[in-house]
Amino acid sequence: MSYQYLVPSLYDGKYPKLTNPDNFPAFGKLSRDDLRRKYDELLDMIVEVFKKRYPKEAFPKSGDILDKLRWDESTIYKIVDLVERRRVYFRIYHHETAYDMGELNEICLQCFWILKLSPFRVENCISGTNVFFASLLFAHAIRLTASKKGKVVRFGEHIAQHINHAFKYRDLSKEAIMALAEGLIHVENVPKTGS
Repeated sequence: MSYQYLVPSLYDGKYPKLTNPDNFPAFGKLSRDDLRRKYDELLDMIVEVFKKRYPKEAFPKSGDILDKLRWDESTIYKIVDLVERRRVYFRIYHHETAYDMGELNEICLQCFWILKLSPFRVENCISGTNVFFASLLFAHAIRLTASKKGKVVRFGEHIAQHINHAFKYRDLSKEAIMALAEGLIHVENVPKTGS
């Protein structure tokens, strides 16, 4: 069951009017088409990030991994639903505009739920598939957000190993994953060129 924002704003002018129930947001289920679109977007992003990080030219067996990749469809739909519920939470408790919890937070939430619900498996692979894909998405989200904000990230192999270890052996909360991502982005500003 996913939710869609139906009321434009909790705010009337400058101050929130939370005492009037008519001003509270109403949420309804996402349409089947919206659910499917978000489902496809998540899977497409995972495949795209994987192909970018592991191109066939440099990693000839990477195509084999994608060919053997399987997932539980109902679990992916559940991940979409849980991320949408969190979007509602952001709207109500952080007074963000609808659907504006941010791309970084959204991908971090997807990582969290991939780790918790383990929807992926690769044929003939014993374990670690979900940690691998969550780590891959996490690194992608950090680099993407840093690029958009004009920041650089020091996210080398050493940090990646620690992230993989934390994803595999630590019970990180949603908030911890989001805070970790934000912290890795604000390392330093990109030097300005020119005069």
